[in-house]
Parts: sequence; C-alpha cells; structure tokens
Amino acid sequence: MVLPSPTHEQAAAYLRQQGVENAEALLAFHSGAPLFTPTPELDALREELLTLLAAPRLLAILDYAAAFDKQKQPLAVFIDWLQKWLMDVGLAQQSMAPLYYPHHAQTLLQTASKTDSRKLFALLDRLNALNPYGYHTLSVKMQLEYLLIEYLDFWQNKP
Repeated sequence: MVLPSPTHEQAAAYLRQQGVENAEALLAFHSGAPLFTPTPELDALREELLTLLAAPRLLAILDYAAAFDKQKQPLAVFIDWLQKWLMDVGLAQQSMAPLYYPHHAQTLLQTASKTDSRKLFALLDRLNALNPYGYHTLSVKMQLEYLLIEYLDFWQNKP
C-alpha cells in the first residue's frame, strides 16, 4: 500500500506543530517533504548565502567561503544550495514561480532579469561536474571561492 503525500497545508501545519521556525520556507527548500532533521545553524548559513547571491561582492564571497569552511560541511551541501538557487533563477527567467526559495521571489526575479540563460546553464554544468566530488576531501573553501566567483561573473552578466 502506498501512502499519499501530505498536502502542502498538512505538511506546513505539521512543521509548525513541531515548533519549526520558518516552516513555509523550509518546506519549500525540502521539496514539500516535512520529514527532515532541523538544522538551524545550517539554515542560517544558507540564508547568508542567499543574501550574498542577491548582491555578490568579491570580499563578501571570500568571507562567506571561509565561514562555510569553518562549519566543516561537505561541498555537496553548498552545491545543493546553489543548484536550487540557480534552478529558481531559471524558473524566474521563464516567468515561473520559484520552487525552493519562494521567500526570495523578488530577488530571484531581479537576478533573472539581468542574467543570460545560456550562462545559467553553463554554471549549472560546472556544478554538475563537481557533484561526484561533493564528499571528497578537496579544499571546500577553494571550491566555494571558485564557484562563487563564477556566480559573480554570471550575476554581473560578464562575457
């Protein structure tokens, strides 16, 4: 017997019942699945990233890469966050609602309006190429710096 997925309202109500802050945003980030382990420290780090992605600057990129590296998280965590952001930018380029970060819809629209979809797919390809190394012992800080500088070029719509 297959159990049906809960409705969005049921899942959000469940999370609020569990005392999860930002239930709606976390539900969207987890693709509507309400059963996840809360990680407030990572949620805060992810929100810092989203703020950075809205208006990236080189020094802020370097600071963020160092802060992420101090958390000793694998590269796969960062890749997941950035891929979801870029997917939402791609949806915004097509005038569609964001899936993962709906609470950043306005910023996603602004980013989409100033960026090129070909460059978006090129950046997603670079992320996909790094996926197999997501749990490797590479220098996570160096990889983040590289990816965020690539994102900065994308965001500034550089050739």
